[in-house]
Parts: sequence; C-alpha cells; structure tokens
Amino acid sequence: MTMDTRKVQRTGKSTFIVSLPKNWAIKNGVQAGSIIYITQSDNGALLLSADKSEKDLKIKLDIGEKSGDPLIRDIIGCYVAGYRTIDIVSGRMSPDQKKDIHNIVGKLIGPEILEETINRVVMQDLLSSEELQAERALRRIRTVVKSMIQDSIDSLVSNNKDLAADVSKGTTMWIG
Repeated sequence: MTMDTRKVQRTGKSTFIVSLPKNWAIKNGVQAGSIIYITQSDNGALLLSADKSEKDLKIKLDIGEKSGDPLIRDIIGCYVAGYRTIDIVSGRMSPDQKKDIHNIVGKLIGPEILEETINRVVMQDLLSSEELQAERALRRIRTVVKSMIQDSIDSLVSNNKDLAADVSKGTTMWIG
C-alpha cells in the first residue's frame, strides 16, 4: 500500500477538491469525465474506486429512529449513489418508517421490496440505468401522477387534510 499526500482546495462556498495521483488514474483508466466511487468506512477513511463491482452495489442502511423526510432523503441518497440493493435495518421498525419506505419505493423507478421483516426491509433496483427506457419511465410517472390526482380528489371529497398533505409532500418531492 502506498500513501500520497494532496492539498485540499476549495471552490465556491461548499465544495472541496482533492487531485488524484496521476499513476493511479492512468492505471485505473480514469480520465476527464470518469466516475469515481467513494466509500466511507465507519472510521472515516475513504476508499476510491474507478470500477463499481457487484459487491459495491449493496449497502446496509441503519435508520435507527429516523422517519419522514430524513429517512426518505437517506434512501434517495443511496438510490442516487447507484446502490442496487439497499438493506434497510432498525432495532424495531415503526409502522411510520415502513410506510415511508413503501411510499418512496412506489415513487422511484426500478426499486422493489424483496424482503420485509419486523426490523428489516430489503429493496433492490430491478433496472440498471442502462436498461431504463424513456417509455417505461414515462409510464411510471403517469401512474404516480394519476394516483396523486385521485388522492387529491379523495382528500377534497372527504375533507381529509392528512391525505392532502401527503399529496402535497409527494408533489414537492417530484418537482423540487
């Protein structure tokens, strides 16, 4: 194992940059525009990889007591980072946590719940980004939008403020 040192540089208000050793970049086929995968260990050490193997596509996410937006953000973070399997665990998952997990899985394109126990939910992305076709994505979006419209109508008819708030949160998630 070799050790290199690099000086951390700052760009903008919140971004730090560290250059990669040229020999490592060449050896791993890294060039401008390449994607580098960064894994943080429990002790804070960072592992850089230019190749994301199947082993790296899995993550265990301990959610503890998190629910609502913080939980949803953690799951979306894993999804956006490219993890194909997300093993969501907690000492004892509450019904609200499970509801949040099911809601976000229903809104994302590709992930499905493969396994569920009292303290664990395993979700797996059944589509790789290369396999994702525009038609399939549009169909999924159409289904979600139809569901949100129906929930909006139901909330108006039944004067259900909780359902209306749920639709509003979903709209915010989809359009930012």
